[in-house]
Amino acid sequence: MGRKTPDDRPPRPTPVALPKRFARNTNHFYAPCTKAGRYVEMFSQLEFDHWAVLQMDPLVLDLCEQPQEVHGELNGKPAGYVFDLWIRWLDGREKFRDVKPSEEHVAASDGNTVPPKWSLAVDWAQRNRREIDWVTEKEVYSNIQLVRNARHCVPYAWQAYTDDDPELLDRIEAFVKERGALSLYELEKCLRTDDPGRVRANTVYLIAHGRVFADLAHQPFGRDLVIRHGISQAA
Repeated sequence: MGRKTPDDRPPRPTPVALPKRFARNTNHFYAPCTKAGRYVEMFSQLEFDHWAVLQMDPLVLDLCEQPQEVHGELNGKPAGYVFDLWIRWLDGREKFRDVKPSEEHVAASDGNTVPPKWSLAVDWAQRNRREIDWVTEKEVYSNIQLVRNARHCVPYAWQAYTDDDPELLDRIEAFVKERGALSLYELEKCLRTDDPGRVRANTVYLIAHGRVFADLAHQPFGRDLVIRHGISQAA
């Protein structure tokens, strides 16, 4: 289906192995990710929802959870920090990101609030010339419709990934290009020689990977979702 496998991707981080207590003591998620080519682990609803939105963003090429562990000193004592997410976009930009609710942020020396142990992250980023940032619930839930759609779409994208039917992907893309725009229901009906569930799953995969476009930020996912050709509307 023209997708990059883990063996032919540019260099990417490997998830840090976190202690088992994280899974026991947090809201643990284990979810399939087509952009990582594997299942990924997250340890809060906020992390999962942010990841799901990025998984469905056609401008995002690659993702990795818990991508980097940082060591240093805080208040004269050894300390460690782990980023929650690494993102690579189609244009080649990469960023390491913290994903925590604002109530967990702490006061910094300049009076602003930052994620816990953020000074370790800043020092590491400066030494290694890396881009870092953070998001909270304010950014993640700025568009609830998009979050709901992303949650719903993730299993469909993985179904198509494991289905691995490049001929069906190409036929869906060609049909959408020919028609210009049509609803998901119309697409499933017009390709009636195929199982509608497989058509839906492969259409979602095409949306996530930028080969067709749907306005998941404003339209509910379902039979009336309008499918268009190309990625330009999402840029």
